[in-house]
Amino acid sequence: MPPDTIRALPFSTGLVMLRAAPPIIASLQMWTARSDAKELRANRAEIEGLMRAPPRNSAVSAEPDSPAAQNAMSQEAGPARAGASVLGM
Repeated sequence: MPPDTIRALPFSTGLVMLRAAPPIIASLQMWTARSDAKELRANRAEIEGLMRAPPRNSAVSAEPDSPAAQNAMSQEAGPARAGASVLGM
């Protein structure tokens, strides 16, 4: 599909592309126009609230130099970070 054809696609049209498969032109609908928009809004508000909540692991956020916090940080960072902290890097 040539670039000028892609640029000329109307609003609310999507183009699905996957490797060597021919492109698929899809008709898109705004999520606010869906029949389950009220449920989607509620789910969105719930997820955004969880993202704003403070972290549950208080050992990491309260005392960064505590052994529990250092252990948690080394587990999050993986073996490279854990090895670096043992070597004093």
